[in-house]
Amino acid sequence: MVKNKTKFMLIGLMISKITIIFVIYLQSSQLQNNIFYKLSKPITRKLLLNRKTYVLSTDDYNRLFNISFEFSILNQVCHENVPLLVLILVHSAPLNFRKRQTIRTTWGQVGENKKLLFLIADPGSTRKQKKIEVENAQFGDIIQGNFKDSYKNLTYKHIMALKYFVYHCPHAKFLLKTDDDVFINWPSMENFLTFGVYPYSDRQTIYCVTRTHSPVERNYSKWVVSFNEYPEEVYPPYCLGYILIYTPEVVVALYNEAQQSNSFLWVDDVFVTGILFKKLGYIHTDIEFLELSYEDLYAIIGQSTDITIKPFLFKLLSGIGMKIVWEYISKHAPPRNIYKLYR
Repeated sequence: MVKNKTKFMLIGLMISKITIIFVIYLQSSQLQNNIFYKLSKPITRKLLLNRKTYVLSTDDYNRLFNISFEFSILNQVCHENVPLLVLILVHSAPLNFRKRQTIRTTWGQVGENKKLLFLIADPGSTRKQKKIEVENAQFGDIIQGNFKDSYKNLTYKHIMALKYFVYHCPHAKFLLKTDDDVFINWPSMENFLTFGVYPYSDRQTIYCVTRTHSPVERNYSKWVVSFNEYPEEVYPPYCLGYILIYTPEVVVALYNEAQQSNSFLWVDDVFVTGILFKKLGYIHTDIEFLELSYEDLYAIIGQSTDITIKPFLFKLLSGIGMKIVWEYISKHAPPRNIYKLYR
């Protein structure tokens, strides 16, 4: 009996060691990929989009606006010889593992026409960083910058998203930037991009939820901006940052403008899609009418048969809400062209 117990203990120890070695191997493989890229990073970047050439400076890759920069974790999921409809970059916080996992198991599942990555920055502790590295070793879908992950650094994270597209996925037809608490109706979004937007993909615009004549918050809000940070009383027209659909030319132009800008504002959606966008003379295309209404959301949750659910593209949702809505759309065919239904 004692011999059997000893045997089982030895087997258990061997399994534990093998598991630890396997995790370390995955992490080291990822680290080797990152090191290899740093050694072979491009010196210059020259892009031709819609007959306009963009040339980025030689030091651009290792600079993010006004700070030194490098990708702490880099997954290169795009391949120039493989057509890609959309690169989806999701803003996420280091501790939001459950939110990322919900997206992975619902609308963010692997598909032929899309690549999805989560954007995070430095969590500020070795323990949290190790968790991120283990998660990345398992899923291979994290992009991490070397700046602190904080609310006031969202502009850096946004520009990092543009940088990743410019250097690592410029052949994608679209960039979709969203947040980890947003549900994307992927079957409808795929058709929307393919049949509704792509024929006009040379338009210099962002498809988003627009805001105009928004007063600058000065008191009692997490959005408080001082006069020194932004002296005007009203923001220029901008997009809410939770759903942004970019065409490649707009991505490159905005990124180039950000890297050369002498101004800065930590409210990333205002700065990137408002202040910088205005300088370029582009226009916004509002798609707020394509958001799932609360009435329809409650009908889906309650499995109501009395209400006809209008076609939609997105909605701010919790993890449970995402799973319920994903189950619903999995059973309903998406419209070929959602635009035509509202015209």
